[in-house]
Order: sequence, then C-alpha cells, then structure tokens
Amino acid sequence: MNEINTKTKEDISRLIASILSKPFEEVEAVVEGTFAVMQSLLVQGDRIEIRGFASLNHYLKPGQKYRDIDSKEMRSTPPRLGLKFKPSKKLEGDYQTYAPTTRRLNSAKSV
Repeated sequence: MNEINTKTKEDISRLIASILSKPFEEVEAVVEGTFAVMQSLLVQGDRIEIRGFASLNHYLKPGQKYRDIDSKEMRSTPPRLGLKFKPSKKLEGDYQTYAPTTRRLNSAKSV
C-alpha cells in the first residue's frame, strides 16, 4: 500500500528557504505569518482565493435528523460551519497529470 508523504509547515519553510537561499528563520516567520493571516480571515468569515492554486470558503452544514435509541424520539443536530477547499483548474489538471498513478487508482477504487 502506498503511504502518503505528509509535509508540515516546517518542511515547506525549509524548502522555500533552500530555493530562495534565505535563512530558515526569516522564511519560517513569513510562512507562519501567512497562515496566521489566512486563519484570521477565515474566522472573520472572509473567502480566500489564491489564483492558480485554490480557494477556501465556508458554508453552513445543515443539521441532521436522527432517532434517539433510548426514547425513540426524532432529534436533530444543530447546523455547523464547514470549510471547503476547492482546487483551481490548473492545480487539478497538474495533479491529475503528475500524481502517482497508483495513488489515483487506489482512490478511484475506494469511491
């Protein structure tokens, strides 16, 4: 089974620092600041669009109805906010072109 290689903010900062030949500490501060601002904007209710990459926006998840096993009553959960990551067409196309074939096949089988 293929294992997905997860990258952290620190890994991204190190990669950017090596590409730009800048000190890791400077790049790390910029990356941390970028994610802090993005988080703040999302919490305030703003939509974030990074052209050529993706957009992040929230939506209201409707409450769900369920039957309480003990009392046999119908109940519902309250609506909640959800966060949606929508990749750009460019990112989606690049991913389909360059992603490892086995990962794409495994995800298609699980659907």
